[in-house]
Amino acid sequence: MHNPSYLSLSRHGIFYFRWPLPRHLHPKGSAGTIKVSLGTRDPVTARSVARHLACIATQLSELEEPSKMQYHEMRTLLHRVFTGWLNKRREGIRATGRLRQDDITALTNTLDLAGLAVVEGEFPSPVLSEEQLSAFIKRNGLAVAPGTDAFHTLGIEYQRGLRDYAASVLEFDASLEKFNLLEEPPKAPTQAPASQLPLAELVGMYTLERSKADALAKRSSMEQDDHYELLFEILGTRDLPSSAFTAEHAQTVKATLLVYPKNRRKNRATRDLPTLQEVLAVAGTDKIAPATINKYLQTYISLFEWAKRNRYVSENFFAGMTINRKRGKARSTRQAFTPEQIDVIVDEAVNRSRGLVKFDWQKWGTLIAVYTGARLSEIAQLQLDDIRTVDSVLCFDLNDLGDEPDEIEGGKSIKTEAGKRLVPVHRRLLDEGLYGYVESLRNSGEKRLFPEFTYEPKDGWGRKLGRWSNNTFLVKLGYKSKDRVFHSYRHTVVTRLTHASVDQSIVKAIIGHAQEGVLQQHYFQAGYKITQLAHAISLL
Repeated sequence: MHNPSYLSLSRHGIFYFRWPLPRHLHPKGSAGTIKVSLGTRDPVTARSVARHLACIATQLSELEEPSKMQYHEMRTLLHRVFTGWLNKRREGIRATGRLRQDDITALTNTLDLAGLAVVEGEFPSPVLSEEQLSAFIKRNGLAVAPGTDAFHTLGIEYQRGLRDYAASVLEFDASLEKFNLLEEPPKAPTQAPASQLPLAELVGMYTLERSKADALAKRSSMEQDDHYELLFEILGTRDLPSSAFTAEHAQTVKATLLVYPKNRRKNRATRDLPTLQEVLAVAGTDKIAPATINKYLQTYISLFEWAKRNRYVSENFFAGMTINRKRGKARSTRQAFTPEQIDVIVDEAVNRSRGLVKFDWQKWGTLIAVYTGARLSEIAQLQLDDIRTVDSVLCFDLNDLGDEPDEIEGGKSIKTEAGKRLVPVHRRLLDEGLYGYVESLRNSGEKRLFPEFTYEPKDGWGRKLGRWSNNTFLVKLGYKSKDRVFHSYRHTVVTRLTHASVDQSIVKAIIGHAQEGVLQQHYFQAGYKITQLAHAISLL
């Protein structure tokens, strides 16, 4: 019988168990191998014992690295350490006078060498040895073992802090070069200082102002509410005074976003964990994409920019923090369906030859997407009154107006102001019986085009159609991929209209994108004639 790789035979005929030891389990932080004599020459006994030891070794090897200190924890600690050093140095300068030339030379060298080490990713370096970092770890009681990735990362961040500490000391010393005799003394405040306003109240005021201005669609507003909740969770409080928010807080937020897991509330590994710290400690989770990180950061940038304009904070520490994506790198986007694929999709929706389309909502949800390029949410929330005749042309009126005031029963939303539009009904939809379908619903007392759909506060009305299309219909047709989903119908319409030489401004009017340029934005607010849009739609 063939022996497993972890079982070896010595030249004396004794069986040995060998197993690679992960670096984070090694007492010296280096990779190695465990070799244990099984004390037997009998292969059956050796295999039995070795199999048992292999199970134990596998479990040990899968243990999470204890020294994997979280990045934001490193940043928080180092910020506290170097801020303390800086404050002491400033007090020393205030007490005894400005820096001597040898102090300036030493700090300048530290600034240059530490800056170079950070750029090159060098550790150890002339300004920080492994022994010095180990001593720092011991003083602060950190669980970071030498030789680990966390040890190297901490070394780089330590040098980053050393660089900025040297720069800050030199900057403070240089600020004393002259007296600013023209500076006016600060005026006494006439009201309670804005610095006492808790961050949660600041968010509430900002959100209220935006809602009054109708600046956000409902879904976008809910998304930003989630962003603010995560902000409070990272900070550990909702009551931090607004003006007490620092650059370090902003850096901690960004550092957390860089390691924040994707689908935290849905992933079985993270959805039931009570604290953010426990969530971040789960190994092997997919992280949110750079584009998603930038969404969070843009929410915070907008909040603090508003707070700065309204004199609640003196600086927007999130400014410039979004991730710069590499130029020339292909951006992940949805792919259009090919003409052949669209033919199959339409044929199945109409003739149901494969048995994938069983209900009217599946048929009409698909066909409307193919022949309008409307968003999933826009299609799913359509009411019967939204299908109306304008200038003798039957149109879909895509709007956020509902008959019922109740949010659950009548809640409709449009992503942007440009999304409120009229889209002519394509002739193919009429040929397949759309008008008769609408009339039958009206005669039954229905108000919605898809009465089967239910409202979800976060997903609107489109959850049922989206799930069926993405998880069943496109999958069984063999068309589903990461870049081909329901939203690809929208890309297909844009592609087909462009290939038909339709003017881009008309394409934007049909799919609900904002127009560009002074002419379109300010002098063409009446928009295109329905007949012009109908002609473009007929080319699909």
